Amino acid sequence: KNEYSDIYIKRDNKPIGFGINYNDLGQFETSRHRIRYFLNTHNIFGLNESLDFSYQQKLQRQYKERDAKNFSFSLNIPFKYWSLSYSYDSSEYLRTINALGRKYKATGNTETQTFGLRKMLHRNEDHKIDIGARISLKDSKNYIDDIRLISSSRKLSALTIDSSYTGRVFSGLLSANGSVSFGLKRFGANKDHEEPFRDEYTPKAQFRKYNVNISWYRPIHKFYYKIFIGGQYSKDILYSQEKIGIGDDTSVRGFKDESTQGDKGFYIRNEIGYKGSQILEPYIAYDYGRVFNNKVNENKVETLQGVAVGVRGYFKGFEGSFSIAKPIDKPTYFRNNKPVVYTTLTYRF
Repeated sequence: KNEYSDIYIKRDNKPIGFGINYNDLGQFETSRHRIRYFLNTHNIFGLNESLDFSYQQKLQRQYKERDAKNFSFSLNIPFKYWSLSYSYDSSEYLRTINALGRKYKATGNTETQTFGLRKMLHRNEDHKIDIGARISLKDSKNYIDDIRLISSSRKLSALTIDSSYTGRVFSGLLSANGSVSFGLKRFGANKDHEEPFRDEYTPKAQFRKYNVNISWYRPIHKFYYKIFIGGQYSKDILYSQEKIGIGDDTSVRGFKDESTQGDKGFYIRNEIGYKGSQILEPYIAYDYGRVFNNKVNENKVETLQGVAVGVRGYFKGFEGSFSIAKPIDKPTYFRNNKPVVYTTLTYRF
């Protein structure tokens, strides 16, 4: 046709990718410095599937009294407007507690399996909408000197229904996801009505909670602004695995080894950066978050605020980030008021 052109795009997708990552984002009690190995494959079975493997362990082997390990695996298979997914995550920890004149060994492990199904509802050059459902099975076990702690060891299963939107809004890219989760009685989960000594302050395995995540990215000449809002609401008292937590590099920056969580709450991350260089991306950030609990200290609101300055770098197969963050508002029981450092370095082969 007149005024039309045929455009051919040739893209070389590597069927197998491997990488290694260093980070100092771990907890001091289990291991601050960590190393992670990851493997990604695409379409090696001819199903257009994606396979991802990851294993993370501590880097400081000389510290025998603390440890943390994590293994994760995920599979995604698309079919027309549908996609099937499965993921498995296993984490272990070891830390030492000094109390009453002796040392106690605290250990634990958590296994999580997630089965998911998604469908694309609408897609064009500007917008994309999809809907999905997933079932998550969580099994947590905790021990003191190899004696299992019944109160903090549990099995939970949950059904989550969610919808996502991605599109161009106000000259920027908007991504939004809203979900509702229901605690189930099936798949070996703890049942609230079978628990002895239960009262109104006991966390619920059969819960309901709502989550929302919204991000917006806006380029402005050689600069950019991005904001991320994460929130959760529930009328139930939740187990720790289901609460919303703030106070780390992924929520409110400025905190390490000290965080807080609640049955409901939110956090907002703001960032302004410079993208005029292909290698370095400096930025400044301000984060704010609040959490609340139901019935247990329900009138107590905990607020965190932090500021950060950092730089991200990209060079051939390397990518990394370094930032210094400082708390500017925190609960009175938080001890640290000094700046903290977040470091990551990744190499992809």
